[in-house]
Amino acid sequence: MDIPPSGKTVRQLDLLSLFLICLALLLGGCQAPKPPLSPEAQALKTELRGETDKLVTQLIEPVSKQDWAAVQPILQTTYTNMENKGKLAPKVIVVLDQKGITQVRFPLAEVRHHDFSNYTLAKIVFQEKRKVQATLYFQGIKIFMVLAPLLQKDNVMGAVALIFPADALEKQWRVSEKEFLSLDLNQ
Repeated sequence: MDIPPSGKTVRQLDLLSLFLICLALLLGGCQAPKPPLSPEAQALKTELRGETDKLVTQLIEPVSKQDWAAVQPILQTTYTNMENKGKLAPKVIVVLDQKGITQVRFPLAEVRHHDFSNYTLAKIVFQEKRKVQATLYFQGIKIFMVLAPLLQKDNVMGAVALIFPADALEKQWRVSEKEFLSLDLNQ
């Protein structure tokens, strides 16, 4: 024969249940929805996704073979095409190898083999296998970057970075920095 719990224990369980239900509602169901993207931000997202997806597709094979000489003309063609379109022209395109080390860049310049493997952005790209964007400061100059993984059969072969000048956001794209950083380039 079971002994019914005391009234105090039942009240404690009811309060605990009520607390857990409220906590679940607060954490899961009551989050404010993200504001919709402006038309300019939506257009930028579409264009960035399209350009990075095309570039990633072209780079996977030569990067997986570490054929850095074959990467250079791909970057040059992509850069020229983006520049001719006008709106989405990067200042620099950089390719990282599987270890996060810079191997190729365009426009041509001395390639310093920087190790980006410990940078938060590179860790996200290499571990979570998704595109990210960020605001960075390079030699005291503000820049915007999109970093995309080069995936082959779910293995990261490397990454490609599109680096844009600071004035591109507001002058060319008419998108705030906050809105740029909120873009999800993976969907």
